[in-house]
Amino acid sequence: MNKIFRFDNIHISTPYREIYSRLGYNKHKTLIPDELKSRIDSLIDEIQSLCILSGCYTIIKIKNKEEHKIILENEVSFSGKKLYAEYSDSSELAIMFVTAGKEPLFLIDSAISQKKGSDAIVYDAAVSEVTDAGISWIHKYISGTLIRSGGIISNFRYSPGYGDFSIEHQRLIYNILNLAEYGIELTNTFMLVPEKSVTAVCGIRTADF
Repeated sequence: MNKIFRFDNIHISTPYREIYSRLGYNKHKTLIPDELKSRIDSLIDEIQSLCILSGCYTIIKIKNKEEHKIILENEVSFSGKKLYAEYSDSSELAIMFVTAGKEPLFLIDSAISQKKGSDAIVYDAAVSEVTDAGISWIHKYISGTLIRSGGIISNFRYSPGYGDFSIEHQRLIYNILNLAEYGIELTNTFMLVPEKSVTAVCGIRTADF
């Protein structure tokens, strides 16, 4: 069984630029009044303070590759044309997960119940980008651990539901990482609960010197 590496409290810088981009603001074209920007920043800071990022990852050797399919040594297989093309030269697959927890969702629900739709939109965008930043943090962490062994992790990672990497793969990742131990649930439609939780896979290859 492959070792699972866990992180209970991931610290990231607030991804303001990404949050504003998700909200539809273009820093090169959109002039935001100071009062509005101050209000949005305040909402972002408020909900990020509730995001306690935790996550984990494991690395599993690739046993075989078939057409559009990568088979791991634990006999689990991942399918997808783009996934296969991107990782066709990989010898291992990193499987990662991060969640922002339940607390931020309570604030979003509260804003909706109080009919503060604009606040809820900012909250939702902020938590989504904070969660993405968390998975990026794990991605970079893995990259750092591979330096001595000469491994290189791909810059591209795939999450279930992206392109032709079907959402059904979520169950495989859920089981591999034992996400039930995090209190994470998986719905019949393969969605993670709490909602602001992300999984991804990424290929690892040996460096060419």
